[in-house]
Parts: sequence; structure tokens; C-alpha cells
Amino acid sequence: MPRLSLRAVVLMALVTITSCGDQAGSEPRVSDIDDALAAVESELSGPQRYFEVSADLAQVTVFVESDGGATPYEYTDRRLVPGERVAGATGATFTASAVTFADDRIFDRIRAELNDPAIIDFAVQGGPDGTVVYDATVAGTSGGVLLVLLADDGEILGVQGE
Repeated sequence: MPRLSLRAVVLMALVTITSCGDQAGSEPRVSDIDDALAAVESELSGPQRYFEVSADLAQVTVFVESDGGATPYEYTDRRLVPGERVAGATGATFTASAVTFADDRIFDRIRAELNDPAIIDFAVQGGPDGTVVYDATVAGTSGGVLLVLLADDGEILGVQGE
């Protein structure tokens, strides 16, 4: 049996959740990302380096670079909960100041291009030289899942089927 990545498992669960019950108007909690980063930096007494910040329908998860690994922090309803450190994490990192997307407009073009999209997660990931990359995972009404690469103003830069 082939192994699925954690992201694939989470996406399948989220697609199932969003297709069951009324989720109208539900979108990833992107407006909580700045607060989540501020909470982490307050908890850790200063600026940090991040591998990824992701928002889904329930929470924001922040992956902080720590001692050759990463420590996840979950931020829900103004509450920050640290997870267990994962050793050996590598990859591009960024600071909170690199996160400049317009949270009130980031999904406007996706909504305009797709008929009733279910936007199930949004991620900010480290790019070259401390820059960031933004993407959203979108489930279509016919069951397909798209990874949409976005500019900080919501412009669609690319789309990949998952």
C-alpha cells in the first residue's frame, strides 16, 4: 500500500469535512496569521525564523526553526499551544516581516475564477533569500483538489492539480 504524505491525508480529511455539512463562508483563518506570529514571538521573547505558517478552517499552525529542527505552534482563538520539536527539519526560512499578503483580498481572484471554491488551507513557506511563497489548497465541487500559487495581492501565479 503506498504511503501518503501528512499533507495529503490532512487534505483528504478537509475535503471530506468541507463536502459534508454547510461550510458556506468558511475559509482558512488568514486574518489570524499576524496574531499567531506575534504570539509566537512574544512567547519566545523576540523575532524568530519560520519554515511555514499555515491556516486552515480551524487554526493557524506556525513552524519555528529551533536547534536544527522545527517546533510547531498551534494558534486558535487567541491561544498558543506548542507542539513537540521535530529534529532534522531543513529548508528555507523567513521572518515575520516577510509576510505581507493582503488578508482581506488574498482569495478574491480564486473566488472570481472558480465556481464556489472550497478554500481549505493557505500556507506561507520560506523561499530563496528570506522571501516567502504563498499557496492555497482549493477543493472543487466535482472532487478535484488544486494547489494555487499566489502573489501577496492574491494574483494567481500558477495552479497544480493534486
